[in-house]
This record gives sequence, C-alpha cells and structure tokens, in this order.
Amino acid sequence: MNAENPLSPRGEGLRKALRWLLEEGEITGKTIEQASRQYNLSPLEEDFLIRKFLQKRKPQD
Repeated sequence: MNAENPLSPRGEGLRKALRWLLEEGEITGKTIEQASRQYNLSPLEEDFLIRKFLQKRKPQD
C-alpha cells in the first residue's frame, strides 16, 4: 500500500502506466508525460520510464 492511496499497492500506478504506454504503441516523451499525469506517477517513476524507453543504449562489445 502507498501513502497517497492506501487502497492501491505500491507500484500499481507505474504498472498501469507501463501497460497503457505499451498499448499506445509509440512511446514518446509526450506519452510518458501523459501517463505520468494520468496515473499520478512520482517524478522518480516518470524518470524511470524516460530512462527505460527514451535514452539511447550503448551497443554491447
């Protein structure tokens, strides 16, 4: 449970936002921002999504 909504388990908003983003198809900064507002994500959770989907990954040697 989390402090913002005692009826919602911790991380549930992030799971719902991730599910919604994947259903949207294209994940952009705009869709991440929309998901953050829609699912009341913390700045840390929003940053996680940005790092996971928008930052370029280094090629493996």
